[in-house]
Amino acid sequence: MNVMAGVQLYVPAKPFLFFNKGVYFDETEKFFIFIFFVFMGAPVYPVTQMQSDSGSGPLGKPSVTFKEWQIGRSQKSSDSSNTAPNSFITSTETTCRFTASVGYNGNQGDSVSPIDPSTVSWSVMDGDPSSLSLNTASVSTNWSGQHPSKLTPGTSFNVVGTINVPTFSRNTSCSHSDDDRLLRVPRHRDGTKLGFSLKFTASTEDGQSVETTLVLKADQIDRVRQEYVDYNKPIPERSDSRWQSQDTYDFGHYQIMLNYLLSSNHQKWVDEINKLKGANVDTFLVSDFVVTSGFRHPHHNFEHAGSKASLSSHMYGYAMDVRGRALAGGKLLDIDGDKRNTDADREDMTEAAESAGARYTDVYSTSKHVHADWAPSDWKDRQKTSDPAPIFSLPDQSSDPPSESPVENPGNAPSAPPSDSPR
Repeated sequence: MNVMAGVQLYVPAKPFLFFNKGVYFDETEKFFIFIFFVFMGAPVYPVTQMQSDSGSGPLGKPSVTFKEWQIGRSQKSSDSSNTAPNSFITSTETTCRFTASVGYNGNQGDSVSPIDPSTVSWSVMDGDPSSLSLNTASVSTNWSGQHPSKLTPGTSFNVVGTINVPTFSRNTSCSHSDDDRLLRVPRHRDGTKLGFSLKFTASTEDGQSVETTLVLKADQIDRVRQEYVDYNKPIPERSDSRWQSQDTYDFGHYQIMLNYLLSSNHQKWVDEINKLKGANVDTFLVSDFVVTSGFRHPHHNFEHAGSKASLSSHMYGYAMDVRGRALAGGKLLDIDGDKRNTDADREDMTEAAESAGARYTDVYSTSKHVHADWAPSDWKDRQKTSDPAPIFSLPDQSSDPPSESPVENPGNAPSAPPSDSPR
């Protein structure tokens, strides 16, 4: 009887160093080697008993994703795809507080190695401008939900911290003619689109590296909104219905503007002027009254227009300035029909604006342009600065216990022989 028939032998490397992997033998060789190793006292057992429940070979590494985040004064966001840059505005001119959480991208199963929470780190990369950097002393981290060893989406690796943002240069040149205003380019912060990447890095229990990155870049609306942050003025919401593409009432540097019915109010204003005109004066058209200033984002408002108002209604799309000396084409502005341009004509303009619903009117003493705005009635009493920026805190550290079934056979290490293996 051939006692070795059907048996495949695994011969461990030790005590013979020249054996560096499992070797298979024919029937005669099996018998003599079996006798030899039994005599030497070395363990011999079938190869089929060496396979762990999770299979042979190394474990995979888990898939992770940013679950949610909040950057500066922006709204809390979540996007499991992490494919498109995400826009933001900072907390203040020089700081950008943030919070974020990363988790497993779905249930990971038992074929991957879990993340070791003690290895988690966070970093900021690709700052624009390059002087934008992470304040490492501000960073706090923890994990919440289910223990990372359970490999479920119920785990969150959390972080809060602050990014240092360079100050912007005030009094930046902003000189240009009104004729080319639709071709203007942003001058604030030297035209920089603030941006950075927030990177999560960790190691699994068997030493594999795991990482994911959230790309953040200010889009055009948030580039405009950042100016309100930097000048410490009340910040329009991204969802504000007054945002629109630039038009003839835009005197800023972007392709978007805030516009509160400026065209409609312009028409109402001229309609009221026509009610005051002299009998011998032709009916005025909207195109007769040249707008010299409409929407002005903060940089243009302060650095070009030189506004001294603590809360200019031009910055929120409520106001326009109109010529008070001449009409389009150089025609004399004469509303009352006395063949002259006098302060009486400008008084007619302010009266007409108020009849058209304007909250406030004024005549500039030097240029004689007439200002009118349709801001809310409580405008002068409104807060003139930004609200305090949000401060973020970590969720409570979880006390969930680790998995009761630790992952077997990490890496390529052979399993220990079963206790009932033949010797």
